[in-house]
Amino acid sequence: MIGRRALLVFALIAGVIAGASYWLDARRVPLVVAARPIEAESVLDDSDLGTMEVPADSVPADAIVDREAAVGQVVHGHLEAGQLLLRASFEAPPGFRSGLRPAAGWRAVALPVSPGFALGGAIVPGVRVDVVVVPVAGRAPPDRGPERFATGLLVLDVRSESGGPFVEPGSRQSSATLANARLGSVIVAVPADDDVLIAERIATSTFVLFRTR
Repeated sequence: MIGRRALLVFALIAGVIAGASYWLDARRVPLVVAARPIEAESVLDDSDLGTMEVPADSVPADAIVDREAAVGQVVHGHLEAGQLLLRASFEAPPGFRSGLRPAAGWRAVALPVSPGFALGGAIVPGVRVDVVVVPVAGRAPPDRGPERFATGLLVLDVRSESGGPFVEPGSRQSSATLANARLGSVIVAVPADDDVLIAERIATSTFVLFRTR
C-alpha cells in the first residue's frame, strides 16, 4: 500500500511536469517579419524589418530569428507587411541557361521580338542592347511616336516562339529542335520600378533592338 509520503512525491512530480508542459506550450519566440511591403530584389535595411512572436511549436525550420542576419541581404520575392522572413527568401532564383541573373533592384522581362527586329536573330545572352519602341496603330495612343525606351540593357536569355531555348538555325542542335529554331523573345534586365510601363508598351508596341555601342 502506497504511503502518504509517496503520494505527495508523485503529486509534486506530476505538478512539475504539468507546469513545464504549460510553459512549453505558452512559450513564444520572436521571429523577423517584413515591417512594410518589400519589392523583390530589394536590399533589406533594419527599417524594413520588424518582429512577431509565435508559439514555439509553430516556428518554421528556416525562419529568421536574428534581425542582423537579414540586414543587407537581397530578398528575391515580394513580401507583404507582417510576412515572415524565411532563409529561402534570400536564395537566388534559378538562373537562365547563361547563368545570368538580374542585379538587385532589377527584374527579368521577355520582350517579344521577331528576328528582323533583333539583330537578325544574331543575339546572345550577355550582350547589351538599346531598345526602341514603335507604337502599333490602333493599340497605342495616336499621339505617341517611336521612342528610345532604354539603353544598355543586359540580355539574360533568348527564347524561341514556342517558349523553349532558342536554337540558332545552322547550329548543331537546330536539326533536332526545329520547334525552337525561330526567335520569339529576348529576356532583358530592367529596373523594377519600370514594370508597369514595360507591361503597357508590350501590349501596344513593337520592340526594335540595337547592339549597344
